[in-house]
Amino acid sequence: MAKIYQEFDQLARLQNKEQQILLQSIIDHTKAGLVLARPICDAEGQIVDFRYVLTNAQNAHIARRTMAELNNALIGDVFPGWQATDFFQIFVRVAQTGQTIQSVFPFDDQGIKGWFDGSFSRVDDCVLYTYLDVTALKEAELRAKQQADLLGNIQNISKLGIAAYSAIRDEVGAIIDFKPIWRNAESIRMTGASEADAQSVPIAELMPTLKQTSLIERYKEVMESGQPLQFEHHHVKSGVERWYDITAQPFDGGILVNVLETTELRRAERDKLEKAEELELANFELKRSNESLQSFAYLASHDLQEPLRKITSFSDILFNKYAAQFDPNATDLLRRMNDSALRMRQLIQDLLMYSRVETHREPHRPVDLVKLTNELRENELWEAFYRSKAQLDLVDLPVVKADPFQMRQLFQNLLSNAIKFTSPGTTPAIRIKSQLLDRSEVPAGLLSPLSAETDQNVVSDRYYQIDVTDNGIGFDPRHEDRVFQIFQRLNNRSQYEGTGIGLAICKKIMERHDGAITVRSEVGKGSTFSVYLPCA
Repeated sequence: MAKIYQEFDQLARLQNKEQQILLQSIIDHTKAGLVLARPICDAEGQIVDFRYVLTNAQNAHIARRTMAELNNALIGDVFPGWQATDFFQIFVRVAQTGQTIQSVFPFDDQGIKGWFDGSFSRVDDCVLYTYLDVTALKEAELRAKQQADLLGNIQNISKLGIAAYSAIRDEVGAIIDFKPIWRNAESIRMTGASEADAQSVPIAELMPTLKQTSLIERYKEVMESGQPLQFEHHHVKSGVERWYDITAQPFDGGILVNVLETTELRRAERDKLEKAEELELANFELKRSNESLQSFAYLASHDLQEPLRKITSFSDILFNKYAAQFDPNATDLLRRMNDSALRMRQLIQDLLMYSRVETHREPHRPVDLVKLTNELRENELWEAFYRSKAQLDLVDLPVVKADPFQMRQLFQNLLSNAIKFTSPGTTPAIRIKSQLLDRSEVPAGLLSPLSAETDQNVVSDRYYQIDVTDNGIGFDPRHEDRVFQIFQRLNNRSQYEGTGIGLAICKKIMERHDGAITVRSEVGKGSTFSVYLPCA
């Protein structure tokens, strides 16, 4: 820049026209912008503007003006309002004090935007301003700084501990330790030491417990082989176990190490393993419980029922063969004994059915509910339909994917109740209809969030709502939840026979199918049982 100042000073002093033209040509071909300006004063001697004495093509290019527009023109005319800028004040200060000012500064005014490395000095009664456009250089510098800051921030907020080490060697050149060259914030945190110590103290001195581990040997292996190495490091400090996933690689005569603490992951894996063992034990206990339940079912179906069969058989023999020899009281007692034995037998059979919901499962497969209900009417429930003259209306019943045997149990219980709980003299009228719902349309709280109880292990998006409506005696709505509890009866046994287990079986079947069952009822107005089954 000093040479440019000298050349411009010479240009200002030349009187020979040819020499001026020659030097002007030289200056026009320089990359520096050049301005020589004379101060203009008002009547009180205050500087109010500057006039161009000389300039060059580079300045005209940066100012987006022609040489003709600039030569001998007032700067204030070329750039209106420039007197209000700091730039003008620098010109004034240099003109008044002779002080030379050099700086790198940003400029954004009069349509000119960039970074400039400029020098202001006084030449005779003029101000000489020479400058270089360093915008590209400055922007590159700013980008580099931003990238460095970004990298630094990433390194410091990263959960990855990053460190660079140089090897410490003994007198024969063998590696005995590693000294940190640089660490990020996470690496410093992992050491548990102060930042000053973590950034300067060798590994073995900083963390003496590492001497008993293979860590330093692993780092030596990387240095000697020149190959990267990834390994897991287990470390116990103050009785606390920690695990780390470490990657080390050669780096500029030393090693670069990335460390990820995996302690929580390892603990989670250990907890998961413990939970799996607990689950396995629970499954074993459940299996044993189911086996016990199956044993009970066998006992109920054979050993318990056999004495009851003998009681009823013997009572029948007594009643049929010796009834004439009994007085009325003895006959009544014999009848009561026989009825009790039959009820006990029915109770055992119902308990057996209840237990088999869990212990006797069939794979889910398509079940046509129209066909199923018609079969029930013609077979298991034929006598009930015949005696009551019950009417059955089926509307749009679907084919569902379910356990066929349990679907049969479900609808047999619902139809049986619909016929049984009817006022004397009333012909039972039963209507079964269905509609398709989105899962969100199923009443809140009925379905489990997960379907772990089902064989399908899948949460269904759509459900069938199947309503079984009757014209029976109904019941108080306050008991709508109670009816699904085992052994719950709302009516006198002498009027309506039963064990109070049938609806509990229905509820258990629906739970196993990731479904639900509800009831709406009023005294004297019948009941509607709503079954919610997943749509396969």
